[in-house]
Amino acid sequence: MSSCLQVWAELIEHLYQAEAAVELPTRLGLVVLAGLVSWYFLYRAEQKETGTTHWRQSAALVGLGLIVALAAMIPFLGGGFTVGLDWHNNRFLSPVSIGASLFLVALIELIIPKKKQLKLALLALIIGLSVQANYVNGIAFIDAWNQQADFFAQLTWRAPQIETGTVVITPDVPFGQYFSGPSLTAPLNLIYAPDLHENPVPYQLMLSGTPQMESMPDLIQGQRIDLNMRVSRFVGNTSDMIVVFQPRQGCLQVLSSTTPPNPLNLTVTQPCGKN
Repeated sequence: MSSCLQVWAELIEHLYQAEAAVELPTRLGLVVLAGLVSWYFLYRAEQKETGTTHWRQSAALVGLGLIVALAAMIPFLGGGFTVGLDWHNNRFLSPVSIGASLFLVALIELIIPKKKQLKLALLALIIGLSVQANYVNGIAFIDAWNQQADFFAQLTWRAPQIETGTVVITPDVPFGQYFSGPSLTAPLNLIYAPDLHENPVPYQLMLSGTPQMESMPDLIQGQRIDLNMRVSRFVGNTSDMIVVFQPRQGCLQVLSSTTPPNPLNLTVTQPCGKN
């Protein structure tokens, strides 16, 4: 349940993130606008209600929400997956959100049953924070997608042809929050082998700073590489590797034995291209 609590903490954290894709005034404006709209509809729904909710009903809904949230995690925990906020594990929180939402609303109703305006304001604030958080996450994903497109555009310009059986290895990518080495292997093969219809796949992308490297042999010359990735397989050799690096600000670098010791600190003031 700690992840559920952290989700709510992240709603506040989004407001002061220095690297957020959306400026602070826009984020605050989204909170206010979504909060006011939510308050209006909650107020109208409250006016239509007849009678009052007994505290026992609220307590029962609190318990039900907790049970639903815990039950939603059973399939993932039983399968050996970790439920948390890290990508890709945060997708397992989607079914948990139903019980968590029921738990939160019922808890607010249980704690402040008579102060309707305070209750509505609190719920509206939570909805407003949620709206802006989802909007910021959406913009961040779009930005990561554009960075991925730029990564492959630069790679294909600097390496227009790659021999089959090659591993493209990089310490990290600026858009690594939403993508992994296995997921990036798919577009790599689609670009360099568009007519591929069989296994093993001819190319593999590895992020050396991730657990993906646990499946790799020692990075010394002449080591056989044999990787199984669910529906695909890659067979290669550590002698057939291309090392690349793309800084957060700068052009993609294809490294070699003659590369200067500090090329990764280069920045550019113009778009990367044929220069």
